[in-house]
Amino acid sequence: MNKKLKVLLIEDNWAELKIYQKMLRDAGFMVVPARNGQEAIDILDEGDKLDAIVTNLFMPKVDGRALAKYNFKNHHLPFIVLPKEQTLKPPWICSGMA
Repeated sequence: MNKKLKVLLIEDNWAELKIYQKMLRDAGFMVVPARNGQEAIDILDEGDKLDAIVTNLFMPKVDGRALAKYNFKNHHLPFIVLPKEQTLKPPWICSGMA
C-alpha cells in the first residue's frame, strides 16, 4: 500500500494557500497548512511526522529564510520554496539555505 507523503505548507496569503493546498492534495499529498513561519515552527516542534516543507519566503513573524535555517538545524526535511506570486511555475528546491 502506498503511503501519502505529508507536507507542511506555509503561505501567508489565504487565496494562494488554498490554491497550493488544492494542487498538492490533487497530486496525492496530505497537507498541513500554516499561515506564517512561527506557526510552522510550532507545528514542526509538535513532533508530527512530516515528509517535506513547502513555503513562501516572504511572511510575517518568521520569514522563509529563518524557517529554512531552523529546519536545517533541527529537522532536516526537504525544503521547497514557492514563487513570490502564484505564477503556476514549479517551485524550486533548495537545501540548507544560508
